[in-house]
Amino acid sequence: MNTKEWYEARIYKLENEPDWDPPVVRSPSEEEVTKKLTQAFLRGGMEWGGDKIPIGIFYQNEYVPTYEERITEQMPNYLKAPPALSPLYGPDGSTIVNIEDILREKEVW
Repeated sequence: MNTKEWYEARIYKLENEPDWDPPVVRSPSEEEVTKKLTQAFLRGGMEWGGDKIPIGIFYQNEYVPTYEERITEQMPNYLKAPPALSPLYGPDGSTIVNIEDILREKEVW
């Protein structure tokens, strides 16, 4: 059985490994990014199936903008008025959202 004790015996922290180096720290070259992503996938995917379970930071690239930065660039008011908080229906119960306009704006058609 995969009990708490079973997991505790297999889990180890990546940051405790002497050769572990996940962050992209220099101006990222394609070679460095590929190397770091490959090591992250190998550790996360290959070891999980065995007797060891790695936890911690697998990959970190601070040169890639965060989700919030990217979405704010495309939709400046997104964080102030996120779509999840927008009303879908008017006072009379009719739909006030026109999905066709949204899809056209995002060129999904």
